[in-house]
Amino acid sequence: MPALVPERLLATLSAEAAHRLELPREIVREGRRRVRVAGAIGVLVFVTFFVFGMAGLANPSAFEQRIDSAIYVLGIAVCGLVLLASLVPRIQDHTVLAIALAGEIVVSAIISIDSPWVGFTRTGHVPSLTWVVPVIILFPLLVPASPLVTCSVSLACAATVPAAFALLSSLGAIEIQPTDYWTSCLSGAIAVAIAIVGSRTIHGAGLRVAAARQVGSYQLLERLGQGGMGEVWKARHLLLARPAAIKLILPERLRCAAEEQDAVVQRFTREAQVTANLRSPHTVNLFDFGTSADGTFYYAMELLAGMNAEHF
Repeated sequence: MPALVPERLLATLSAEAAHRLELPREIVREGRRRVRVAGAIGVLVFVTFFVFGMAGLANPSAFEQRIDSAIYVLGIAVCGLVLLASLVPRIQDHTVLAIALAGEIVVSAIISIDSPWVGFTRTGHVPSLTWVVPVIILFPLLVPASPLVTCSVSLACAATVPAAFALLSSLGAIEIQPTDYWTSCLSGAIAVAIAIVGSRTIHGAGLRVAAARQVGSYQLLERLGQGGMGEVWKARHLLLARPAAIKLILPERLRCAAEEQDAVVQRFTREAQVTANLRSPHTVNLFDFGTSADGTFYYAMELLAGMNAEHF
């Protein structure tokens, strides 16, 4: 292979393949579960604040009560939509996570408008810190996104605070001092930095799991079944993004006597050769056959959509 393909091209393909790794399905599904819990908690919190505000336990003015009520209803709607999306099976996991990130920005905007407006109405001062800061910090722990996506979303959330200051000030609802902008930008920058560190840690751990599941030029995504000799995984080609079914023999399955090991490998090789020689339209196509860097024997074949024997 090195004699046919320049080393520089091989290095480029290897680096590009590494960047195409996706988070394992179970990590993404766990992120969806956490989004569901976060959406439910968000609905509960906004409902609690709404009931508390409507009961007048904090003795708010009629104007403050109208602001809070409108904000809380909007917050309930946003968190409810995120919760609903996580509960609908037809919505894919990655779409649910994207909806959650969009919800983070909207919730931050809601808080950024409500907190200074109500705070200034009650005290004549704008609060230096709002709930936007913990929202920015905590979301990377809930939604497994790349550091770049986390940075972009976190910056958008942090920008809602000075943007809300400018909007409310232009409407004459509040009076803003230059130090208020400075404080909001500083706290937002710190929150964004912490969010990026958290994202690099969590997302990086997920990618390391994905790298450990790389077999040849394929990334293993989901185990479809297992038998006495090996396992079958749903996979995709790293560069072509083509789905495939990977059948493999794990190295630990070959920890046996030399004769038995040779017999297993020969049987697996014959199986791959027979499959490759089939030309019927009713059989699968064989894409690849070989061993990975850790000694895993595998062959990649066409992935068919449908039901298996267990569904009958």
